[in-house]
Amino acid sequence: MTGIIGSGFGLYGHLPAIAQVDTEPILLPQRYKSKFDKRPELIQFNNRIIWTRNEEYILDNSNSIVLSIWPKGQLYWVEKCLIRSNIRYLLLEKPIAISPQLSHALLTELINSKVIFRVAYSFIYTKWFDEIDEILRNEKVRSIKIKWNFLAHHYKLNLTNWKRYKSLGGSVIRFYGIQILAFISFFGFTKAVKSKTVGSNEDDSSKWEAHFQDAHRKKCEIWIDSKSSVNEFNIELSCYTNESKIIKLNDPFSDIENGLSSLDPRVEIIKKIYHSLKYNINDDKYYKLYQDTNDLWNKIESINKHSYN
Repeated sequence: MTGIIGSGFGLYGHLPAIAQVDTEPILLPQRYKSKFDKRPELIQFNNRIIWTRNEEYILDNSNSIVLSIWPKGQLYWVEKCLIRSNIRYLLLEKPIAISPQLSHALLTELINSKVIFRVAYSFIYTKWFDEIDEILRNEKVRSIKIKWNFLAHHYKLNLTNWKRYKSLGGSVIRFYGIQILAFISFFGFTKAVKSKTVGSNEDDSSKWEAHFQDAHRKKCEIWIDSKSSVNEFNIELSCYTNESKIIKLNDPFSDIENGLSSLDPRVEIIKKIYHSLKYNINDDKYYKLYQDTNDLWNKIESINKHSYN
């Protein structure tokens, strides 16, 4: 059985994904029931759920655990999972931990354990990722430019939640930029050349500009504005033939074809991640990507400069 810890995206993202991939019952704490009942699109999965008294019961009675919680809480629950012999699979949220240093330590512990795990780096499961992979396999590309503008939920509603603050594992690099770091790590960008954040203070940064290189001196430039009045996600690949390949979307998930239209489109991504977790597809490849991503995260933060607005 699979247990879910996390009553936000754990309910409206992971629950419907797992219900469509797996046939086993899904364990949820009884205290999530009131939130579940407020989401009519989830009622179709009600017969798949076993409501339990608490999270500890879930850990004791599941062989798979999904964590959809903030980084500090994730560290706490991972440690509880690793001491239980019945838990064989773990699906983690990103970032893995609050900082690259803590993330490195947790990754090392997970890799040395017997637990099979995945991290929800969603971008590498998108259609546009496959398009870029195809281009890079067949074209000589000089540079990649990525521009991502949007208005983060915490800025829109002026929330003071963990996703806003670097010290809690959030902010523009640790919560949003980490997705792009996983994406470019897959393609071999290992050198951090420049990093600059902008915000009211270093803990609350809304903009990020960064430059990277791979071993062949291919360049990658990133611009993220999480406090923008427009929504756009653009990737431009400049080839040595002077031709440019451009992908333009409203957001990174706007090209997803959702099997059940009432659900969050990211459910389709979680289905792919969960499938790779349960069917042990290329574990070592994923673990290397997670380590490379973490190394690049550490490098970029070590050279980052902050400007105040």
